[in-house]
Amino acid sequence: MPRLRDLLGRFFPNGTRPNESGQERPPFWPPDTFAFVSTVLSMSGFYVQPRYTAQWNKSCFFRGGYLEEVQRLGRAWKTGAYPNELDKLWRDLLSNQSVDISEMNVNCQDAAVKLMTIADEASEGIGFVADEENPFADYLLDQHNRQLIRKGRRGRWDLPFLPESLCWMVPPSEACVQPKTITPSVGCTLRSLSHHLALLPPVGELRTRWVFGTPAGRSVDQALNLLLVPFPFHIDGNCFAAESFSADDVSDRNFHFFALRQNWLEGPNRKIGVARLAEFLERLIGAAEVEVDKVHGLVLPEAALEVSQVRPPSCEACPPHKPRTVYFGLHVIGRSKCTPARKCRLHQRFS
Repeated sequence: MPRLRDLLGRFFPNGTRPNESGQERPPFWPPDTFAFVSTVLSMSGFYVQPRYTAQWNKSCFFRGGYLEEVQRLGRAWKTGAYPNELDKLWRDLLSNQSVDISEMNVNCQDAAVKLMTIADEASEGIGFVADEENPFADYLLDQHNRQLIRKGRRGRWDLPFLPESLCWMVPPSEACVQPKTITPSVGCTLRSLSHHLALLPPVGELRTRWVFGTPAGRSVDQALNLLLVPFPFHIDGNCFAAESFSADDVSDRNFHFFALRQNWLEGPNRKIGVARLAEFLERLIGAAEVEVDKVHGLVLPEAALEVSQVRPPSCEACPPHKPRTVYFGLHVIGRSKCTPARKCRLHQRFS
């Protein structure tokens, strides 16, 4: 395993703070602290020791006012009163940085666990529209609006890795952090140690984005109703056929491709037209709207329809969209040609 010093250099190549080049002080942005110490915990695995799991034991680290202290320090950090205790915990953590992280002493381990939980507590509400004063949550919301919605230019005091990560100084090639909504109630994993932040793999392994939520008091009791149609309802063996060509760059000449024949779109004498398919889907929507107020979108399996049936080649009344772009309810199916005076029926329904 790497030494703590090595991880420190990888996670903070430009320092722990935007206005400081050193690593002697902890980051003032909680997700950065969380990313580093959570990775230390994850790689070393010492958080599964009885000292951190046997809460019924008097020697458990989380007893004796620990939770109250974490909440107090987290609230102070969140409201702008940076607690000096963080500097001491950071020094305790780095006091053993020249050894393998699996061989850190108990003092370093305790400091890592405590820094992680305090950073998590300071991030309460982050990723949501705050009901009360919450500088960190308000800052992230402002960054989201400026960078992702209004597409503004990033400055020195902007989060550089949105939307993949909340971190400021930790590059996403090492680790990513996103807000969190659910903490598992069972199990002994790193996921169970935090409530408000989640440690995620580097962007090279997984790319994520965060969609802002609304507080429970402001939520709207309105559903998005999607009708899932498992069409076709029957697929026979003749729908699959071997292709006559093989891959040129494959040494095994027995390696071939197969083709999909959409036989379910063939009627007795001719191909089933767009108008007939539209009528069929409209009847399904009508039946669904007996149970719900409105169907907002229609979803069919991939390759259920032909491209010409999904994306009309000429439709002056309906705005064009890029291939492979998904619109709930828009351009699901329609006539091959629509005019401004007479939109296809499904376009009228969903536009």
